Amino acid sequence: MRGQKKINDLESTETENKGLRDKIEEVVRNEGHKKKILKDIHLIEAALATNQIVISRDDTMADLRKKYQDQIPEFKKIVWINPTKNPEKVIEWLKTGAKPGEASKLTD
Repeated sequence: MRGQKKINDLESTETENKGLRDKIEEVVRNEGHKKKILKDIHLIEAALATNQIVISRDDTMADLRKKYQDQIPEFKKIVWINPTKNPEKVIEWLKTGAKPGEASKLTD
């Protein structure tokens, strides 16, 4: 994957988004939700800094992202894919370039 330039190594200083973290602190009042979001915020920050895609089996964060996306617009930019939900379609989507705009086809 590295030889094909399909892995994008980033330093945490390149992806950390203080504005996003501040917005989460301000908007998310439920401490349990806030703790879960901040636990995985690095995934969202990395996606925002690269291709806007997160592939994870973590449905909790996916659900929280949807819950707060109206108050935190950065969450709307992220495509969150659980590869265990529809593995054949996810693999095909990845093989054909993983275009974020085509991710909605994975839930059909």
